[in-house]
Amino acid sequence: MKGKFNGALELDGVDDYVVVEKSDSLKFGKGSFSVEAWVNLSTKQTTGGPGGRLANDRGTGAGGTLHGWQIKINNTGDGNKKWGFNDSGIDDATGNYGVYNPGWKVTTANYGNGEWYHVGVVYKAGTGLSFYVNAELDGEVEIKKYGSLDNDLPVVIGAAIAHDGKEGQLSQFFPGIVDEIRIWNRALSQNELETYMTEGLAVYPSGKLTTTWGIIKIR
Repeated sequence: MKGKFNGALELDGVDDYVVVEKSDSLKFGKGSFSVEAWVNLSTKQTTGGPGGRLANDRGTGAGGTLHGWQIKINNTGDGNKKWGFNDSGIDDATGNYGVYNPGWKVTTANYGNGEWYHVGVVYKAGTGLSFYVNAELDGEVEIKKYGSLDNDLPVVIGAAIAHDGKEGQLSQFFPGIVDEIRIWNRALSQNELETYMTEGLAVYPSGKLTTTWGIIKIR
């Protein structure tokens, strides 16, 4: 599938997903991290609950009870042809569940289906979460002090593959094309997001985790 830069993954929103090989470099403990990607949402309604998983290592379950992070996008389907962030955030399993929900309702979904957008989610430990679209701030969630986010689940692109911390239950499939997904072990600045969104991934490890989209990106 043609992507924003070279090839990309097309996810059908029904049963497609990618499991990234487990790596300690993808576990951030109490530290900062960032996730960015280019996305092009189809007009198909997300299935398995409101919001498709762009990327996550948390799975599904009650908020505040499961370690991990998740980036979910609510695709409103053919009627409105819009999408927005939905129930995206972090969980330290001690009752803390910091999430961003503006795209939960059709009326608050702002971005068009069938178009390319760059999505960035930045967690700065001790400060909070910031959500960007095309390097412009979409919203923020204040988060002062959280415990570790680490768990035994892998990072997954395009779905949740676990429920209550146990692998095997699939849901919340992402409908659309995903390209240039990158996971960083630090909080990116807005200026950095603006720079990186214009660059195709060359898989250079300087400051970036070695486990990147380059491993699964179609060339």
